[in-house]
Amino acid sequence: MREISYHKDYRHNYLIIREDEMTGDDYQRKMITENRIRGLLPCQIRYINGETLLYYEITSKQSVKGLFEGKHLTMKELKGLFISLKMVMEETASFLLPEDGLLIEPDMIFTELEKDEFYFVYDPFSESRGAQTLITLLEFLADHVDGEDNAALQAVYHMLDLAEKEQFVLDEIVEWFGEEEQPENVPELEKEIHEMQMEEPYPCYEEQEPAENPAIQRLISTQAAKVYLVCAVFLSVVLGYLTYTYELSEKLLVFSYAGFFLAGLLVILSLGAVIVRKLSGRKQKRETENLSFRETEEEMFSHGIYEEARSERVQGQRKEYGDTVYIPWTANSENKLYGVGKDNKFHIDLNRLPITVGKLAGSVDMVIDNQSISRVHARFTREGTRICMTDLNSTNGTFKNGLRLTPNTSEILEPGDEIRLGKLKFVYR
Repeated sequence: MREISYHKDYRHNYLIIREDEMTGDDYQRKMITENRIRGLLPCQIRYINGETLLYYEITSKQSVKGLFEGKHLTMKELKGLFISLKMVMEETASFLLPEDGLLIEPDMIFTELEKDEFYFVYDPFSESRGAQTLITLLEFLADHVDGEDNAALQAVYHMLDLAEKEQFVLDEIVEWFGEEEQPENVPELEKEIHEMQMEEPYPCYEEQEPAENPAIQRLISTQAAKVYLVCAVFLSVVLGYLTYTYELSEKLLVFSYAGFFLAGLLVILSLGAVIVRKLSGRKQKRETENLSFRETEEEMFSHGIYEEARSERVQGQRKEYGDTVYIPWTANSENKLYGVGKDNKFHIDLNRLPITVGKLAGSVDMVIDNQSISRVHARFTREGTRICMTDLNSTNGTFKNGLRLTPNTSEILEPGDEIRLGKLKFVYR
């Protein structure tokens, strides 16, 4: 009987497998512990209290089960999963490792969010469960596929149907994924436009403006304006002194007038540089103010301020009358995590569950932009009337009342609990 547990030390997270009877082939054990096999989680054997344990490093990785319970599976991720599965099967075969040891349950497949690669657990003590394990994986994917992605829906249910009929062939599935889907009867002009759109776009107009050119910026800089003005004054003084002190010939007078004209141009250049710099400064100030406004607006949206204000306005329009009904304090809880401290302005609404929090936009339901928060940090779910918190293999940990949660394990929240995600503290009400 396989037992799964998790452990975190100072810098690493591990998935631990303990078998009641370690009867696996010693060759398989050495292959996975003494080699870095592409597509497999790094593994090491530890002997603790007379037990033989397999430690798989899962630092900075998320299981497929944990990840897609909080987000929908797309065609890109589906394709990446089965291409990675085919690749790791080829790699293990090159080390003469049988396929039976490759675990493909949703909680035994891991991925790094910034990569399209998946990582698998190889258990040399595993007993093959054949097609049933594949069906379990496909049923999980079917339950969590993006309902608006028709291609992904069709692919999952097609594979599930093949697996149930025992006609699933991984090579054919990967080859099918690799086929380029080209629309039929597309005019050549539309194809050319599509290709042009895929190329690197031309520089925008703002990049071609003279003010963005470094040489022109030097010509209109504040220092250049001062130089122009000093040269104009110096030239005017010298020419004025020569003109009124000496009697100049007609030829020298022409040169003198030309010098005065040049001095006037330098004055104009100096004034023009000052004006251009002021206009540029005003434009930059407006852009900065607009950017600051947008950031403030996005921050307010991320904190739910607009949503709460809108809800308060709607509630303020409704008035209900009648007898007061007693509601137990447990049912009247706000179900929110309120940030504690002036640097923590985040509030986590737990009324609509499940919700996943982290700092990687697109992979979590609520983005918390803080250096101590992992890309996918924690998940909050509902079990009956209770709310549970699960640490998703975070780097800096998830804490309840000062006690750190074991990675991928859940704890029930009670009103008044102090929760810490990384360095950010919250109070549950």
